[in-house]
Amino acid sequence: MTDVYTCKGCGTTTTNKGHLCEPLKVEDQCDLCSEPIETARHICKPMVEKFEYQCGGCGRPTADPELVCKPEKIK
Repeated sequence: MTDVYTCKGCGTTTTNKGHLCEPLKVEDQCDLCSEPIETARHICKPMVEKFEYQCGGCGRPTADPELVCKPEKIK
């Protein structure tokens, strides 16, 4: 399969990243907000709306309580 890239600046999509000023692989974009995922801690507004739990230890928010070690319902 051919890699697909989009420009972080203008949003143009192509298979030739050499034509883009700030190329990002399409899988490097958030499925919910389409913004670039630049860190492993990417959190966007659509994600926050789905969060129901947080870790009682580190505070990490999640929609799935099984993904954190000390799940607590967000008030």
